[in-house]
Amino acid sequence: MKALVVLSIAAVTAAAQPALAGRTYQGREASAVQCAAYFSYVAYVGQQLGVVSPSVTQAGAEIGTYILVQHVGGTWQQKISAYNIIIDRMPEDMTMFEDANRHLGWCRREFLPR
Repeated sequence: MKALVVLSIAAVTAAAQPALAGRTYQGREASAVQCAAYFSYVAYVGQQLGVVSPSVTQAGAEIGTYILVQHVGGTWQQKISAYNIIIDRMPEDMTMFEDANRHLGWCRREFLPR
């Protein structure tokens, strides 16, 4: 189910990208992928739990997409592959929200326009 979390804005472009060899992200790019996952997945889970609206979930997906497009190199397929690895490693319980609370402020300052 986690892999079904889709970054809706740019998902269509993934079909147009040829599948290339995997890519390992490090440093700032790895942090950007993790932040994109936090923004989108926390909003998605929040909606599933009934604590956020669909518009918040959409905003999370848009923010995640923005971060991937602006701050992560490689093809769209490489970005989504890395994103899905992060999503698959996220806890499925309330500790995910605790983790997100520790990181989202930093993510916002580092990767979103002021």
